[in-house]
Formats: sequence, C-alpha cells, structure tokens
Amino acid sequence: MAASDYFAKLGLEFDPFASNAMPEFFFVGGQRRFIAQRAAQIVYFSGSIVLLLGASGAGKTRMLDEIVGELCDVTDICRVDTTVLMDVTAVRLQLAACVGLSPAASASNAELILALERSRPADGDPHPILLIIDAAHLLPVEALRECATLAQSAGGRIRLLLAGEFDLATAWSQISDGGTEILQLPSLSAADTADYLHTRLQAAGSSAVMPLPRELLDLLYAQSGGNIGAIHRLAPQLNGADIAAALTRTMPRWSRLPLLHIAIAAGLLTVVILLLLYRGSDKPSEATTTHNMPVQNDDKTQQRIPLALPQRPLTQRTAPTIDAEPSIAARDTGATSAKPSEALPAQTPALVDKPKAVAPEPAPKPAAKPVLPAPPNPEAVPVAKSAPDNGAFSADERALLALPSQQVVLQLIGAESRATIDKFAANAGQDVKLYVYGTRLRGKPWYIAVTGPYADRNTAAAAIAKLPEVLRKQQPWPRGVAAIQSDIKAHNGH
Repeated sequence: MAASDYFAKLGLEFDPFASNAMPEFFFVGGQRRFIAQRAAQIVYFSGSIVLLLGASGAGKTRMLDEIVGELCDVTDICRVDTTVLMDVTAVRLQLAACVGLSPAASASNAELILALERSRPADGDPHPILLIIDAAHLLPVEALRECATLAQSAGGRIRLLLAGEFDLATAWSQISDGGTEILQLPSLSAADTADYLHTRLQAAGSSAVMPLPRELLDLLYAQSGGNIGAIHRLAPQLNGADIAAALTRTMPRWSRLPLLHIAIAAGLLTVVILLLLYRGSDKPSEATTTHNMPVQNDDKTQQRIPLALPQRPLTQRTAPTIDAEPSIAARDTGATSAKPSEALPAQTPALVDKPKAVAPEPAPKPAAKPVLPAPPNPEAVPVAKSAPDNGAFSADERALLALPSQQVVLQLIGAESRATIDKFAANAGQDVKLYVYGTRLRGKPWYIAVTGPYADRNTAAAAIAKLPEVLRKQQPWPRGVAAIQSDIKAHNGH
C-alpha cells in the first residue's frame, strides 16, 4: 500500500495530515485552548507585549490563527510573517499598509504614530491595532527593540504579539527586563497525542474509537516527542505492513476472513448441528429396544422384559400360570386358600417392585436451540429516549449550540471544579444569565461560565461596564459563539 493512500485503509474521506487539510482545525487539548484565551485576554485588556514561545512544529502559527479569530472583531490586525534579513522598516511598511496609511508614513516610529493619530475617527475611539509577528526569532535584536519601542510609544494604540522559537526569549532578554508576558506552547503528552490523533481522525471521517493500537501510538509518541509538526510527518508513514498489521490486530478474528470462507464455515456448522440433533433423536429408541434385563418369575423360568414400554402399563403384564391362577380362583369362589394367598405376595414384588427398583432411563431429548430473550415490553419498562445529536450535552450547552454562530458572549471564569462555577453563579445575581459548558484543559475537565449573547463584539465589550462588580472583577472578555460551539462539540464526541 502506498503512503499516499494510507488513509483509505482507515476508511477516511481524505488525508487528515496533509498540509492543506482542515486549515481551521484547532486542537483544544494540551493547554492550547487555555493559552489562546490567555493571550487574547492579555493583548486586549492589559496591552502588555506577549511572547508566544514554542519549538518548531509546536503549532504556534495555528495558535495565532485562533487568537486572531478571537480578536478580529474588536481590533485591527496586522500580521507579519518574518523572513530572514527582515528589518524594522519592512515591519513598519506592512503595518502602514494594513491600516491604510501611505508608505511614507512608515519612515520612522514617530511618523507612523503621528499618522495613526491623524487617522483617528472623529466620532469615537479607534480600535487598537494588533501587530502579530510570526517567526519573530528571525528578527535581529535591533529590530525587536524598535518593535517594542513602537508599541510602547503608541499609547495603547498598538498591541504587540511576537511568536517564535525559544531563541526569541534569549534575544528579548537583551532589550526588556519586564512588562512582557511569556506564554510557552508545550509539546503534547502521550495522552494528548492519542487524543489529538483521535480528534483529527474523527474530523476526517473515522467512526472508530481509536483505529490505531497502543503499540503504534507509543511508537509515534516516542519518535515525535509530542510535536504536532512531527506527528503530521510521521503519521502517514504508518502505512503498508505496519498499518495493515495494526488494523488486523485491532479487528475481530472473524472479520479477517473472506466473506466466502465465513459462509462456508457457517454452512458446515449448521450441518454438524443438524446431525447431532438427528442422532440425539434416535438414541431413545435404541435404548428401548436393545437394553433389556432378566426378570426371574420362578426357579425354572426367566423372561426378558424391555426396560421401558410406556404403551403397556406394568399392571397388565401376564404372570406365570402357577402363581396367578390360584389367586384368581380364590377371588372368583370366595374361598381362602393359604397357598395361593401366600404365593401372591411373594410373586407380586417380582412383577411390580422389580421394575421400580431399576427405573427406566429417560430418553435424552434433542438439544434445544438457544432461545433469544424476548425484547422488553415498552409499556412495562419505559425507556427514556434522547436525541442522538445532543443527548450528551447539558441544558446550557444545548442553549449555546442553538445560538447563531455570529453572536458573541462574555467569558467570565473557568475552573476545574463544577462546584466552583456553581458557587460563582450563585453569587452573580439573578439578573445575569450565565451559561456553563464543559471542556478539557491539560487532560482534565474544565468548566467555563459565559454570559450573553450579544450581537457583536463591540456590544459585548460595552456590556462589561453594566455587569455587577463581582463579575467585572473577573475581567470578562468577548468570545465568538462559533468558537465555543466548536469547543463543546469537540469534547462531546461530535
């Protein structure tokens, strides 16, 4: 089997690890959902510079996509993909183009800031500008310093988010000693790696719980180290003999046989059962005709009596003449003779008690076919039915899933314990409608409380000031309903 069609062996609709597959897929496990929300909250509310660090292939670029999706409605976003030898002038030029300024405005930091002030709308405050620089570790230290100065001199108008490998932290330490939030994007654990594979395979059409066995998962984790980029390179290599053997080990033994072989085996099994049933039905007749035992009637005469003759009752058997006739004559004449009366009790046990002493063996019955249990009476045992699509969702989760995806809510709090969320909700007040949904963080359950919905992010941001003080202390921030719905479905097997 070629590497290019390994996914067909798994029954998938497409290659889930291709470079262009599922561009909007975001894995919320392995702290990724928490890190994305934390970065968006810091950038929007505190205005601090954020460094997002991670090894090559850790998923930093996809993380930036998620952050952009969270903030695109409340900020103007300029995203710069750094190349080797890029300097700060090139960064300012791209920033000016993103906000509609002329290239001349990017000559220096001061001119760019002045041009931004001139472009301020007369009817309100402008959106902050989020300057995202991906692969920022490629920038020289002097260019990083100029970018930091630009953000700090803009009076909160420019927010700076730098993503890069761990060398970026070393370079940044030379130009700043504080005021920077550093978020690290760790590699996936072994459990997160299995969860990532499962989620991605399901998104590609897999209906199996986990089509790959534990030994292949362990091998993949050992070779990739939990790095998402390495997982994407190595997973398609689990093809040919490896994946065929893996699938064979995970399939039931009977499903490995061709359909024709299964049909032949079933036919032979049916013939064997019928032969056994036929032989079982003949055995009682053979026992009745061949198994005889002697019964002694007197000292001179022996007679073989069949072991079981159900058609002739035992009391109707003909007794020897020497014993039966005196007894009958005595009954007919009414005379009492000692000899016949003494002989009758002596011979009666020979006719009646002897067969009772050796009871006839019951004829073995043909083997009965197994009887399947009757289905339960729906009237006697009522069964609660649930909708197949949302049976695993709570009432709040179903309400969030029913909201229009373009709407916005305010995230208030997240906690590992549902009891903590319930206590928080009890103190929130009766006038605020809270929705609680479950997700996972660092492989453990995580519960999030939100309120809303609102038509857009501007409306949601304006509503923060109207919330009770106990909720404002949590520094709520807007989140798109679409992202929440995706999170809910991802952690409920949908």
